[in-house]
Order: sequence, then C-alpha cells, then structure tokens
Amino acid sequence: MKKKNYLLIAHYHSSGKIRDDLKKFVIEANNFFKDIILISTKLDKLEIKKIKNFAKVIIRPNYGYDFYSYKIGIQELLSSKKITSGTIFFVASSLFFVNPKKLLNFFKRKKNLDKKICGLSKSWEIEEHLQTDIFSIPVNYFEKKKFLNWWKKIKKYKKRSTIIGKYEIGFSKFLIKNDIEYDCFFKENIKDYPNSLIKKLKNRISNIFFKVVKKHKKNPTHFYWQQILNKFGILKIDLIKFNPNRINLNDFNKIFKKKYLTILKKESANN
Repeated sequence: MKKKNYLLIAHYHSSGKIRDDLKKFVIEANNFFKDIILISTKLDKLEIKKIKNFAKVIIRPNYGYDFYSYKIGIQELLSSKKITSGTIFFVASSLFFVNPKKLLNFFKRKKNLDKKICGLSKSWEIEEHLQTDIFSIPVNYFEKKKFLNWWKKIKKYKKRSTIIGKYEIGFSKFLIKNDIEYDCFFKENIKDYPNSLIKKLKNRISNIFFKVVKKHKKNPTHFYWQQILNKFGILKIDLIKFNPNRINLNDFNKIFKKKYLTILKKESANN
C-alpha cells in the first residue's frame, strides 16, 4: 500500500497542539503511505517536532476549514509531478483516533480504492451528501481538467455554514452533476434509509407515536458511533463536545476507562 498511496490531514487545535491520538495515527500511518502531509491552521513549533520525521507539515492562515487545507495538500502533492497513480486519502483532525491501526488496516484491505471516490458514509442531514471526515480520491481523477478546477476554485471563506454548503455538500453535488461514481466505507445507515413506502410509513409512525428520531436525517457519525468505532476505531469529536442530538452516551462508560474518558472530554474542549 505504501508505494502508491498518500495521506492528507487537515489539522486544527485551539491551543496549537497535536493530540496524542493524532500523533499515534501519523506515526502508524507512516508505515502505510508513501507521503503524509499535515496541513494545520494552528500548530506550535515544538509540536511540529513530534511528527516531523513522519509527515511534512504545512502551516497556513485559519480560513476555509478542512477543504482549503485539502486544496493546499493536493497542490503540494501534484506539484512534485511524480504522482501518476494510486490514491489520496483525506482525514480530518475532527476525529479521535481511538485505534489507529484499525482504520489503517481497513484502508489496506479495501479494494478498488484506485477506481472510485469513497467517503466515510452518506448523510441526509441538510441534504444528501458524502461525508468527508474521511474520504479517498484516485490520483488519476486530478488529470481531468474539470475535476481539478473544482478544487482550484475553493475560496477562503471563514463561515462554517458557507463551507458546508459550497464544499462538503457542494462536492457531492459536483460529483452527481458530472456522473462521477462514489461509494461509502460505512453503509449501515444507508441500509436503514426508508427507501420504500412501507419503510417510510413505519418510520413516520415511530416518529409520531413513539418519538423515535428519524436517524436517516441525522449525522451517522453520531447515531452510529458504536458501529463506526468498532469498524474504524474512530469517534467524531463534536459528538463528545456538543452531543447536539442528545444521544444516550452511557455506553461510553462501558467501553472506555474513566481516565481515557477524561482525556476525550479535555481534548474535545480544545479542538
């Protein structure tokens, strides 16, 4: 895998730190990828030393969120003109890497990643789109002028809602409009989507009479956190930080030791 695959990490930490879990992920990832680039909007010089032997670090001004970091990472990779095949993997620091090896081994086992775009999952929150906390793109897609131009046109917006609309959701719209096939790493929520009249009726009854939340309209990294943790060894930070859907997180106490839970909550506050 290492010979032909590349990793771009979009990083932000309010205190300019690199979390221990992310550091471990970078070190482990060095065995899987030919090149790793971490693009950060805030990282202290002393922190850079922790990973400089495993990844190239690029510091940039704090605008544009993850997609602008990915744009810079793509430019850096393609400027070498040595990349002609393989896959570029994109990972955001908005995830906790509870078990880095689990995610990396999944990448290693997953077939045909050099054939089509893959995202973490599909979400219907706001509107249908591919989730980009983690995604991958075959290198040869960037040889297509229209595809490369989409990335080149990414601008320096500061408002999160603008970024989501134009780039996270906008990327999926671009793919659909141009008949570009994509797939998902996690599909359990897709199986639960009410795509038939009977399923829609059952879903509506459950919602009206039993107040069951319409999970298919919510963020799958929140409602399917246990399945995602089991499969990929990752957790979405804003689930711990905000838990906007008030999901019952009692199972955290069963899965994690008290000391680790304290670390999760502390790091969530800073990220």
